[in-house]
Amino acid sequence: MNNKEAQADTIINEITGDQISFLNGNIHVIGKMAHVIIANPNGIECYQCSASDVTGFTLISGYTKNQGSDFFLSNRNYVYINDVRIFSRVAKNINIISNEVYLEGGIYGNVNDLNITSGLVTYNPQLENKVNSYGRISFFDGFDAYLNKINIKHGYGEIYFDKEAYRIIERKLNINSLFGK
Repeated sequence: MNNKEAQADTIINEITGDQISFLNGNIHVIGKMAHVIIANPNGIECYQCSASDVTGFTLISGYTKNQGSDFFLSNRNYVYINDVRIFSRVAKNINIISNEVYLEGGIYGNVNDLNITSGLVTYNPQLENKVNSYGRISFFDGFDAYLNKINIKHGYGEIYFDKEAYRIIERKLNINSLFGK
């Protein structure tokens, strides 16, 4: 992604077709480092994907209307992660906003926090978002995270942990749901 001329703080890559996005490889920002947001209402699958020279990396299973700042989340699609890596001199956050989240494999590189928001109808990155809908988050066996914290904001629905995944990340979890912490 070339950010030499625009010098943007945030780059939004919104997919408007009718297919799921399969990310496999490096998303690199050239020029000024920026927060990269990838949004697709059909879902996103990240297989050994990475991001470099970013100030943050966000995956959203949703879409915007009229280039607005609100993302409308899909209830039928998901974000799936199987190994993601951040290449950066300073630790960054990975954000996942989706009503279906599946995590398998690892999160590597210079990552500070993994922030997951699930159970929303709309999401606005500049506002405090209220979880008010159904969502599901699943951590599968083999998930591992080399980071400080996993912050989860969650509405109705379930958070599932395979036994080994929970044992590995239990001390890193911070869950805030409709029903309290």
